[in-house]
Amino acid sequence: MGIPKTKGGPGISGVRVIPLLCCAAILVEHAAAATVVVGGEKGWTLGFDYKKWAAGTKVKRFDTLHFKYDKSQHNVMRVSKADYDSCNIASPMREFSTGEDIVKLIEPGTYYYICGLTEHCKLGLKMAIHVHA
Repeated sequence: MGIPKTKGGPGISGVRVIPLLCCAAILVEHAAAATVVVGGEKGWTLGFDYKKWAAGTKVKRFDTLHFKYDKSQHNVMRVSKADYDSCNIASPMREFSTGEDIVKLIEPGTYYYICGLTEHCKLGLKMAIHVHA
């Protein structure tokens, strides 16, 4: 058999090409994704300005955040903006506690993270980061 002929001659119809191009674009976007260590060399710890760090760090869709910390001292919680603002640890969307947590950023928008141990969030161990499309 072979490739079916269309009115304009041999080839693949536009109906088949468009989905292939879309898939190729998504694969390129995934391949260009980066892994960003939260806090750089400092990691996820007390005494670091995550607001300033996040403002100077551009992350985009499909990038990965890598939270590095001492798991006996900290954890990571993804929370709502209201819980971020009030440091409420009662209802996290997700909780991480390995000390080497990987978070894939799939959708554009602002994501909110806090430490849920003792009073760490109130001491500044929290971060809001915007994910660009």
